[in-house]
Amino acid sequence: MDNKVHETLDKCTDYYAVSYDFRARGFTDGFSPYLKAKITQALEEFAALLPDRLTQFQKVCLLYQCIASEGIYSPTPHPMSYRFLGALRDRDAVCKGYAELMTILLNTVVGCRAYTVIGYTTPSIEKTTLSDSSHAWNLVVFSDGSAYHMDVTWDLKNVSAGRPPQWFLRSDSEMKRYWIRDKYPAAARKFTGRIYRDEQLLARLRAQYRSLKSRFAEGTYSLPRFVPEDSAQASCVFSRSCS
Repeated sequence: MDNKVHETLDKCTDYYAVSYDFRARGFTDGFSPYLKAKITQALEEFAALLPDRLTQFQKVCLLYQCIASEGIYSPTPHPMSYRFLGALRDRDAVCKGYAELMTILLNTVVGCRAYTVIGYTTPSIEKTTLSDSSHAWNLVVFSDGSAYHMDVTWDLKNVSAGRPPQWFLRSDSEMKRYWIRDKYPAAARKFTGRIYRDEQLLARLRAQYRSLKSRFAEGTYSLPRFVPEDSAQASCVFSRSCS
Protein backbone atom coordinates (compact mmCIF):
# COMPACT_ATOMS: atom_id res chain seq x y z
CA MET A 1 0.00 0.00 0.00
CA ASP A 2 1.24 3.49 -0.86
CA ASN A 3 0.70 5.34 2.43
CA LYS A 4 1.44 8.72 0.84
CA VAL A 5 -1.39 8.22 -1.63
CA HIS A 6 -3.80 7.29 1.15
CA GLU A 7 -2.74 10.19 3.38
CA THR A 8 -3.07 12.72 0.57
CA LEU A 9 -6.44 11.38 -0.48
CA ASP A 10 -7.66 11.19 3.13
CA LYS A 11 -6.88 14.87 3.71
CA CYS A 12 -8.53 15.93 0.49
CA THR A 13 -11.58 13.75 1.12
CA ASP A 14 -12.15 15.41 4.48
CA TYR A 15 -12.48 18.73 2.69
CA TYR A 16 -15.09 17.50 0.22
CA ALA A 17 -16.94 14.56 1.76
CA VAL A 18 -18.05 16.17 5.00
CA SER A 19 -18.61 19.64 3.62
CA TYR A 20 -21.17 19.20 0.84
CA ASP A 21 -23.51 21.73 2.47
CA PHE A 22 -20.70 24.24 2.91
CA ARG A 23 -19.64 23.71 -0.68
CA ALA A 24 -23.15 24.66 -1.77
CA ARG A 25 -23.45 27.69 0.53
CA GLY A 26 -19.99 29.19 0.35
CA PHE A 27 -19.04 28.46 -3.23
CA THR A 28 -18.95 32.15 -4.26
CA ASP A 29 -16.56 33.18 -1.47
CA GLY A 30 -13.68 35.21 -2.91
CA PHE A 31 -15.51 36.21 -6.08
CA SER A 32 -16.26 39.80 -7.05
CA PRO A 33 -19.77 41.14 -6.28
CA TYR A 34 -20.49 41.22 -10.01
CA LEU A 35 -19.52 37.59 -10.46
CA LYS A 36 -21.51 36.56 -7.38
CA ALA A 37 -24.60 38.20 -8.84
CA LYS A 38 -24.05 36.54 -12.23
CA ILE A 39 -23.52 33.10 -10.68
CA THR A 40 -26.66 33.44 -8.56
CA GLN A 41 -28.63 34.60 -11.59
CA ALA A 42 -27.38 31.67 -13.69
CA LEU A 43 -28.44 29.14 -11.05
CA GLU A 44 -31.83 30.81 -10.64
CA GLU A 45 -32.38 30.67 -14.40
CA PHE A 46 -31.57 26.97 -14.46
CA ALA A 47 -34.05 26.41 -11.63
CA ALA A 48 -36.73 28.43 -13.44
CA LEU A 49 -36.46 26.13 -16.46
CA LEU A 50 -37.24 23.07 -14.33
CA PRO A 51 -41.00 22.99 -13.52
CA ASP A 52 -42.13 22.19 -9.98
CA ARG A 53 -43.99 19.17 -11.33
CA LEU A 54 -40.67 17.41 -11.93
CA THR A 55 -39.27 15.08 -9.28
CA GLN A 56 -35.74 15.31 -7.93
CA PHE A 57 -34.81 12.34 -10.09
CA GLN A 58 -36.16 13.94 -13.25
CA LYS A 59 -34.38 17.23 -12.57
CA VAL A 60 -31.08 15.45 -11.93
CA CYS A 61 -31.46 13.51 -15.20
CA LEU A 62 -32.05 16.68 -17.20
CA LEU A 63 -29.22 18.67 -15.63
CA TYR A 64 -26.77 15.81 -16.11
CA GLN A 65 -27.72 15.41 -19.77
CA CYS A 66 -27.45 19.18 -20.29
CA ILE A 67 -23.92 19.48 -18.88
CA ALA A 68 -22.72 16.29 -20.56
CA SER A 69 -24.14 17.45 -23.91
CA GLU A 70 -22.52 20.87 -23.93
CA GLY A 71 -19.44 20.71 -21.71
CA ILE A 72 -15.93 20.51 -23.12
CA TYR A 73 -12.96 18.88 -21.39
CA SER A 74 -10.26 21.54 -21.15
CA PRO A 75 -7.38 20.66 -23.51
CA THR A 76 -5.06 23.16 -21.80
CA PRO A 77 -6.11 23.44 -18.13
CA HIS A 78 -5.71 26.77 -16.37
CA PRO A 79 -6.63 27.72 -12.77
CA MET A 80 -10.32 28.27 -13.57
CA SER A 81 -10.50 24.82 -15.24
CA TYR A 82 -10.36 23.32 -11.75
CA ARG A 83 -13.25 25.42 -10.43
CA PHE A 84 -16.97 25.24 -11.05
CA LEU A 85 -16.84 28.63 -12.79
CA GLY A 86 -14.80 27.15 -15.63
CA ALA A 87 -17.51 24.54 -16.15
CA LEU A 88 -20.44 26.94 -15.64
CA ARG A 89 -19.36 30.08 -17.46
CA ASP A 90 -16.81 28.81 -20.00
CA ARG A 91 -18.02 25.23 -20.57
CA ASP A 92 -14.30 24.43 -20.41
CA ALA A 93 -13.03 22.53 -17.38
CA VAL A 94 -11.42 19.34 -16.09
CA CYS A 95 -13.06 16.73 -13.88
CA LYS A 96 -12.85 18.76 -10.68
CA GLY A 97 -14.56 21.75 -12.28
CA TYR A 98 -17.43 19.63 -13.59
CA ALA A 99 -17.77 17.73 -10.32
CA GLU A 100 -17.94 21.03 -8.38
CA LEU A 101 -20.55 22.37 -10.78
CA MET A 102 -22.73 19.26 -10.41
CA THR A 103 -22.38 19.43 -6.62
CA ILE A 104 -23.64 23.02 -6.65
CA LEU A 105 -26.44 22.41 -9.18
CA LEU A 106 -27.76 19.34 -7.38
CA ASN A 107 -27.63 21.03 -3.98
CA THR A 108 -28.93 24.48 -4.86
CA VAL A 109 -31.17 23.87 -7.89
CA VAL A 110 -32.54 20.40 -7.15
CA GLY A 111 -32.23 20.20 -3.36
CA CYS A 112 -30.39 16.88 -3.21
CA ARG A 113 -27.43 16.07 -1.01
CA ALA A 114 -24.58 15.94 -3.48
CA TYR A 115 -20.90 15.31 -2.92
CA THR A 116 -17.71 15.77 -4.90
CA VAL A 117 -15.96 12.40 -4.72
CA ILE A 118 -12.17 12.44 -4.80
CA GLY A 119 -10.35 9.32 -5.90
CA TYR A 120 -8.41 7.45 -8.55
CA THR A 121 -9.52 5.46 -11.56
CA THR A 122 -7.37 2.54 -10.42
CA PRO A 123 -9.47 -0.11 -8.62
CA SER A 124 -7.44 -0.37 -5.42
CA ILE A 125 -4.91 1.49 -3.29
CA GLU A 126 -2.37 -1.29 -3.93
CA LYS A 127 -2.38 -0.36 -7.61
CA THR A 128 -2.27 3.41 -7.09
CA THR A 129 0.78 5.67 -6.88
CA LEU A 130 1.21 9.43 -6.61
CA SER A 131 2.17 9.47 -10.30
CA ASP A 132 -1.34 8.33 -11.24
CA SER A 133 -3.81 11.04 -12.21
CA SER A 134 -6.47 11.74 -9.63
CA HIS A 135 -10.11 12.04 -10.59
CA ALA A 136 -13.31 13.68 -9.34
CA TRP A 137 -16.94 12.73 -9.83
CA ASN A 138 -20.19 13.02 -7.88
CA LEU A 139 -22.36 11.09 -5.49
CA VAL A 140 -25.99 12.17 -5.11
CA VAL A 141 -28.40 11.21 -2.33
CA PHE A 142 -32.09 11.58 -3.18
CA SER A 143 -34.81 12.42 -0.66
CA ASP A 144 -35.75 8.74 -0.36
CA GLY A 145 -32.21 7.94 0.81
CA SER A 146 -31.06 6.20 -2.36
CA ALA A 147 -27.53 7.13 -3.42
CA TYR A 148 -25.76 6.88 -6.76
CA HIS A 149 -22.50 7.92 -8.40
CA MET A 150 -22.33 9.99 -11.56
CA ASP A 151 -19.34 11.06 -13.65
CA VAL A 152 -20.30 13.79 -16.07
CA THR A 153 -16.68 14.25 -17.22
CA TRP A 154 -16.47 10.69 -18.52
CA ASP A 155 -19.85 11.12 -20.21
CA LEU A 156 -19.00 14.33 -22.09
CA LYS A 157 -18.07 12.47 -25.28
CA ASN A 158 -20.85 9.89 -24.93
CA VAL A 159 -23.78 12.25 -24.53
CA SER A 160 -22.51 14.96 -26.90
CA ALA A 161 -22.23 12.27 -29.59
CA GLY A 162 -25.83 11.19 -29.02
CA ARG A 163 -24.96 8.02 -27.12
CA PRO A 164 -26.63 7.19 -23.77
CA PRO A 165 -24.65 8.07 -20.64
CA GLN A 166 -22.47 5.27 -19.30
CA TRP A 167 -21.50 6.77 -15.94
CA PHE A 168 -24.82 8.00 -14.60
CA LEU A 169 -26.55 6.55 -11.53
CA ARG A 170 -23.95 3.92 -10.75
CA SER A 171 -23.53 1.88 -7.59
CA ASP A 172 -20.30 1.56 -5.59
CA SER A 173 -19.58 -1.83 -7.13
CA GLU A 174 -20.02 -0.52 -10.67
CA MET A 175 -17.52 2.34 -10.33
CA LYS A 176 -14.40 0.13 -10.15
CA ARG A 177 -12.36 2.98 -8.73
CA TYR A 178 -10.54 3.76 -5.54
CA TRP A 179 -11.89 6.31 -3.08
CA ILE A 180 -12.21 6.36 0.71
CA ARG A 181 -15.65 4.82 0.86
CA ASP A 182 -16.40 5.11 4.56
CA LYS A 183 -16.38 8.91 4.28
CA TYR A 184 -19.22 8.96 1.75
CA PRO A 185 -22.76 7.56 1.87
CA ALA A 186 -22.97 4.03 0.51
CA ALA A 187 -24.37 3.62 -2.99
CA ALA A 188 -25.37 0.01 -2.60
CA ARG A 189 -28.19 -0.40 -5.08
CA LYS A 190 -27.85 -0.67 -8.84
CA PHE A 191 -30.14 1.59 -10.82
CA THR A 192 -32.63 -0.50 -12.81
CA GLY A 193 -35.02 2.18 -14.05
CA ARG A 194 -34.97 4.37 -17.14
CA ILE A 195 -33.29 7.76 -17.46
CA TYR A 196 -35.85 10.54 -17.73
CA ARG A 197 -35.86 12.54 -20.95
CA ASP A 198 -37.86 15.56 -22.05
CA GLU A 199 -36.45 16.85 -25.30
CA GLN A 200 -38.11 20.27 -25.10
CA LEU A 201 -36.92 20.97 -21.57
CA LEU A 202 -33.47 19.61 -22.36
CA ALA A 203 -33.19 21.86 -25.42
CA ARG A 204 -34.03 24.90 -23.27
CA LEU A 205 -31.48 23.94 -20.64
CA ARG A 206 -28.80 23.39 -23.27
CA ALA A 207 -29.52 26.74 -24.92
CA GLN A 208 -29.33 28.44 -21.53
CA TYR A 209 -26.03 26.73 -20.75
CA ARG A 210 -24.53 27.75 -24.11
CA SER A 211 -25.56 31.38 -23.54
CA LEU A 212 -23.92 31.79 -20.15
CA LYS A 213 -20.48 32.92 -21.32
CA SER A 214 -21.91 35.86 -23.25
CA ARG A 215 -24.31 36.64 -20.43
CA PHE A 216 -21.46 36.71 -17.92
CA ALA A 217 -19.57 39.07 -20.25
CA GLU A 218 -22.31 41.69 -20.15
CA GLY A 219 -20.55 44.36 -18.14
CA THR A 220 -17.15 44.62 -16.50
CA TYR A 221 -16.03 42.44 -13.64
CA SER A 222 -12.84 41.36 -11.96
CA LEU A 223 -11.61 37.78 -12.03
CA PRO A 224 -12.05 35.76 -8.84
CA ARG A 225 -9.39 36.18 -6.21
CA PHE A 226 -6.91 33.34 -6.79
CA VAL A 227 -4.44 32.78 -3.99
CA PRO A 228 -1.91 29.95 -4.44
CA GLU A 229 -2.08 29.01 -0.76
CA ASP A 230 -5.86 28.67 -0.93
CA SER A 231 -5.80 26.80 -4.21
CA ALA A 232 -3.41 24.24 -2.77
CA GLN A 233 -6.06 23.28 -0.23
CA ALA A 234 -8.89 23.35 -2.74
CA SER A 235 -7.01 21.49 -5.46
CA CYS A 236 -5.29 19.03 -3.11
CA VAL A 237 -4.40 15.99 -5.22
CA PHE A 238 -5.33 17.85 -8.40
CA SER A 239 -1.93 19.30 -9.20
CA ARG A 240 -1.98 17.15 -12.32
CA SER A 241 -4.64 16.94 -15.01
CA CYS A 242 -7.45 14.58 -14.06
CA SER A 243 -8.28 11.45 -15.93
